[in-house]
Amino acid sequence: MLTGSFRKRGRIWWYVVDGIRTNAVTLRESAYCKKNRLLPFAVEAIFICAEGISQAGMLAFQFGAAREREKLAKRVSHRSLSFERSMVISMKNTVEIRWHGRGGQGAKTAALLLADAAFKVGKFVQGFPEYGPERMGAPITAYNRISTEPMTVHSNIYDPDYVVVVDDGLLESADVTHGLKENGAVIINTEKEKEALFPLLHNYKGAVYTLDAKAISMQALGKNYPNSPMLAAIVAVSGVIEQEEFLKEMHDSFQHKFAKKPEVIDGNMKALELTFAEIAKSKKGGINP
Repeated sequence: MLTGSFRKRGRIWWYVVDGIRTNAVTLRESAYCKKNRLLPFAVEAIFICAEGISQAGMLAFQFGAAREREKLAKRVSHRSLSFERSMVISMKNTVEIRWHGRGGQGAKTAALLLADAAFKVGKFVQGFPEYGPERMGAPITAYNRISTEPMTVHSNIYDPDYVVVVDDGLLESADVTHGLKENGAVIINTEKEKEALFPLLHNYKGAVYTLDAKAISMQALGKNYPNSPMLAAIVAVSGVIEQEEFLKEMHDSFQHKFAKKPEVIDGNMKALELTFAEIAKSKKGGINP
């Protein structure tokens, strides 16, 4: 149990775990931390309960001299935190997804649409991008967390359950499987055979799915919009949303966004359905995993 801590110069100085005082590095590397799949940054989180102390007073408590902290200590209590129910949490009820794409391909839009659809079926969600240079074609990363319980972690995702690669050209410049769990999967938009991609996946041992999102998009929409097929692919592979629920929510979303363009609604829905069929065929035939 984490029962207390304080900060000095912006860093956690000590912890009390199961009655034993330890520092952040020791705790991060502890067997308890690894056993419960705790994220490194999460073990540094604390809740401080302060009664009648201003922000300036809290700063004095956290960063001031020892005498100042002693004066304020009687008015400050550290709430007892369980590892499972606080910012120090197990991620077993959360699915984490990392997207790799280029500006203009819709990776960010797909991550936000996935979060929106999951939210509408009752999940707790996060969906957010991380940009490099803000220009067309520049690499971007986007993230999703989808959980059945409230989430207090809001960082980037370093050990995802699934990775979606919207542009296979990124395989040569980025380690897209970095941190990816071996019981998860990577889904790659490519025209190439899966075997040709293995040397670029850094000996990843988990499932690898490939999808020609361009061909599906051209068939359904007449243009190359890879994000809709890749969005359906991650839902099909991860099972994070039931397919029927997902299709319903996406139809409602497209209908709201493209109310005056019914052909766009029909095209996007066809792209989603074609992708589900393609992934199902791959699973049945044992082609991908």
